[in-house]
Amino acid sequence: MRKLTLIFLLLSCVALVACGGSDPGAAGGQAAAPSGLKGLDSACGIFSEAEFRQSFSIADGMELEVSESGGSFPACNYQWGEDLVLRTIKAGGREIDIHEPAKVMLVVARGVSVDNFNTSTSVYMDPEDVPGIGDMARWGGRMSQLSFLAGGDLFHINVKASSDKEENRRLAEGLAQRLLQKL
Repeated sequence: MRKLTLIFLLLSCVALVACGGSDPGAAGGQAAAPSGLKGLDSACGIFSEAEFRQSFSIADGMELEVSESGGSFPACNYQWGEDLVLRTIKAGGREIDIHEPAKVMLVVARGVSVDNFNTSTSVYMDPEDVPGIGDMARWGGRMSQLSFLAGGDLFHINVKASSDKEENRRLAEGLAQRLLQKL
C-alpha cells in the first residue's frame, strides 16, 4: 500500500507541475472538458464495479478494493487478489521475488494542454507514443503506465495486474478505450 501511495504522490506532483497547479481554465489553448465527464469529482465514478471487473476479468467472488485518493487531481485505486503479480527486485546484489495483489490506479487531470501532457510524461524513462488513443497517448513501460490526452483532459492509467508487462499494457489500452467511449 505504501508503494501505491508513493506512486500516487509522484503522479500528483507531476500532474500538478504539468497543469500549472491552479485553475485548469487559467492556461490558454485548452479545449473544453469532454461532455461525458462534466462535473466529475471522483475518478472512481468513471467505471462501475461491474465495468471494471469485466475489463480485468475479475471473478464476482473475488474481493475488489476501491479507494479514492485525495490530492490535486481525482484518483481511484483498485486492488484485488493475493500473490497475483510477481515482481523481482534487486537487494544486496540478490534478486528477490515478491508476490503482490493486482493493482490499477486511474488519475484524471482536467483542462490540460499538449505542453502539459509532454511535461507530465517526461518522467517516463522509456516513453513510447501510442497511436489511436485519444488526442495523443504515451506508454511508459518501466512505470507500467499509459497516459493520454482527450478533449483537454489528461488520464494516467497505471496497471500492475499481471506479471507480464505486455499484458499490463494491453489491459491499460483496453481500459483507455472503454474510458474514451464514455466521453
